[in-house]
Amino acid sequence: MTPLPNLYFTRFVFEIKFINGVSFPIFWGNMLKTEFLKAYRNLLCSENLDYCDDCNLQDSCKYYKMFEEIQQYPDYYYLKSIKKFPFPFIIHQPETSKRKFFANDRLELMITIFGDYNLYFNDVRTALNNWGNDGFGREKAKFSITNIFVADYKDKRTAAINKETDLLEQNLPSVNIETLSKLNYAKYNKAVLDFNTPLQLMNKGKVVTNNDEVNLKLLLEAIERRYLSCAYLFCDNKNLGNLSILDKSGDLPQIISNTLKFVETEKAKKNKKKLHDSSAMLGNLILFGDFSKIGIILHIGSFLGIGKSILSGYGKYTIIFK
Repeated sequence: MTPLPNLYFTRFVFEIKFINGVSFPIFWGNMLKTEFLKAYRNLLCSENLDYCDDCNLQDSCKYYKMFEEIQQYPDYYYLKSIKKFPFPFIIHQPETSKRKFFANDRLELMITIFGDYNLYFNDVRTALNNWGNDGFGREKAKFSITNIFVADYKDKRTAAINKETDLLEQNLPSVNIETLSKLNYAKYNKAVLDFNTPLQLMNKGKVVTNNDEVNLKLLLEAIERRYLSCAYLFCDNKNLGNLSILDKSGDLPQIISNTLKFVETEKAKKNKKKLHDSSAMLGNLILFGDFSKIGIILHIGSFLGIGKSILSGYGKYTIIFK
């Protein structure tokens, strides 16, 4: 198996307390992403413009230089669709079925920050605070941050903030390839992948619209592209070339159960009309076979997400090996 390039990230968990009530849509990942990025942009942009195109301060703007300026990336297959530097984080859709919250209710928001971009943690924290102070949605829902944790790959929580200094603790746990490489995936012969946020899987540049098209090779290739793009962009692996991390020898595990079903997801609103994208799936896949070669790929994919709208937390799945 090809040695896996260095990839690491920190999973921050922000516990928030609502000051007044709020109701969320069924699939709220896109809403949370939009509201957070608005607050993040307003923090870095002195002009508070909706778009950067007509701004006269582009040359000196931190936000524009990082996220809006067109980049010239190498012609690698996993960078094909990337024209601008992506946000080095994921705003995850909370894993709860609850959608209505009242004053003093609490909610955990997880934000994954890649590589050494946790140096921008204070910007992320300030943007969240500003978002909570300003409020959002029809209810102008406001919230305050009550706790901040870091979750390791087992979801074990560690306090992220030093109580005396109010600064980020040192040597916080991260999820990294070195740790996952030490796990013994060969002892398992079954894996359950539960897609609990909408999956928009891509095949040859198009969203898969028939769950019969879903196969393990397609999933692994999606994880591979996601893995390598993150390793290149966020973890300073600039000499990867058109690398493949998949071992194509031997037989892949078989999908013995596929309960993926298409759902209608609210993606955006335009002129007060809801726009929907039904090319998304929820459900699970059960795999049976040898995981000695691909277990780590499937495991890391559960943290990265695959397909479209990853920044909104879409394409996230949990995995249980048995």
